[in-house]
Amino acid sequence: MAGQTIVLVGVIAYLAFTLVVGFLAGRNVKEGDDFLVAGRQLPTWLCTFTVFATWFGAGTCLGAAGAAYQEGILGVIVDPFGAVLCLVLAGTFFFKPLRRLRFLTVGDYFRERYGDTTERAVALLLAPIYVLWVASQLVAFGFVVKSITALSTTTSIILSTVIVLTYTAVGGMWAVALTDFIQAFVLIGGLLYLLPVVWQQAGGWSQIVARLPKGHLSFWPSKGGLAWLLYCQAWLIGGLGDLPGQELMGRAMSAKDEETARSSAYFAGILYLTVGLVPVFLGMMGAFLIPGLAEKEAEYILLKLGLQYLPPVGMALFAGALISALMSSADSALLAQASLIVENVIKPYRPKMDGKEVLRYCRTTVVVSGFVALFVALAAQKVFKLMILASAFGLVSLAAPFIMGFWWKGANEPGALSAMILGFVTWGTVDLWARVAYPGRDFPSFLPALVVSFVTIGVVSK
Repeated sequence: MAGQTIVLVGVIAYLAFTLVVGFLAGRNVKEGDDFLVAGRQLPTWLCTFTVFATWFGAGTCLGAAGAAYQEGILGVIVDPFGAVLCLVLAGTFFFKPLRRLRFLTVGDYFRERYGDTTERAVALLLAPIYVLWVASQLVAFGFVVKSITALSTTTSIILSTVIVLTYTAVGGMWAVALTDFIQAFVLIGGLLYLLPVVWQQAGGWSQIVARLPKGHLSFWPSKGGLAWLLYCQAWLIGGLGDLPGQELMGRAMSAKDEETARSSAYFAGILYLTVGLVPVFLGMMGAFLIPGLAEKEAEYILLKLGLQYLPPVGMALFAGALISALMSSADSALLAQASLIVENVIKPYRPKMDGKEVLRYCRTTVVVSGFVALFVALAAQKVFKLMILASAFGLVSLAAPFIMGFWWKGANEPGALSAMILGFVTWGTVDLWARVAYPGRDFPSFLPALVVSFVTIGVVSK
């Protein structure tokens, strides 16, 4: 009981500190630009850590660890490997030109490149994606809080929603970036604290290799065509699915200059690959240290390892690390959704809004979006599938018009809209067919949808 009290007090103190930082950051927010892109003043170090912390959420700490527990390396191609590819591509090809154009949202890019209809379509399509993204973080957040307190899962999810909503609505990008910086250090510290403890319990590298299930360390599929198609699809979901996302591009637009935007993507990618492999290896070691977990339970293998092997003070630190990962992704998605709804859906109908009015709409949208995500979170089942589904929506509908808009002058609005619609319809049709033809099996339904989307924008634009 004393140990649980120490953990609880530590977590409460950390959450209170996060709220204080959020309120202090809110003092820098005077109008819409301050809220959405931090006045375009983020330096390289802060931009790097906010990109890293945004990426490093439930998908890595819980979802990827659970996938590694069940499937090994092949289960985590989407995240962290595909996610690192996305950061490299963003830094190499997209961050500098987007920062140079001084947009506020990715919807602004689609408006300038294709037209007003595409702008609104993109904003409305991304809105449910961010609901799924936030909901996945809240599900995990609630489970973590429940595991270290006497609160129910429902109460824990509601509590986590209130905390994240509060500091995001008050401080906007400034609050998100500053809390991300703090959360990143707590996260890294917690993971590096747990890793050697579990490593020792596992018996060192030779024992780990000997005790891992067969194929868990393989980086390549050992089976035939379908396995390779799923493997390629995983790389594309992670590498291209999040490229058109506001949570990523918003960081480029918040950087103080073009070089800062590009450098932060590279530095965040290096940091993400390094730290992102820690949950993967912890998940794989958990496969034989705590065997027999079902798929949903496996997502919380890091939490179970911490509860089993760490002393109370250490568990308080590690619980803070998990909570940091979840909050840093949830707040970014809330801010991204508010940015798109206000700038690309509401503002076109109210073009004379001043900065203060934009700020009021942004804060209201954050709160409304948060409660919609809360409803989804209370009904959700698995974190990693919500995360993959969110990224996959971007892959089948937005990746082709986003990329072709940069590299092909012939791409136009009819082509972009057709690609978005047919990509989504193709995915839905193939996925439905696969569920009937291959019940209970994974099928690469996103690949044909991506191909159709690229072909469609080319054919219709001409």
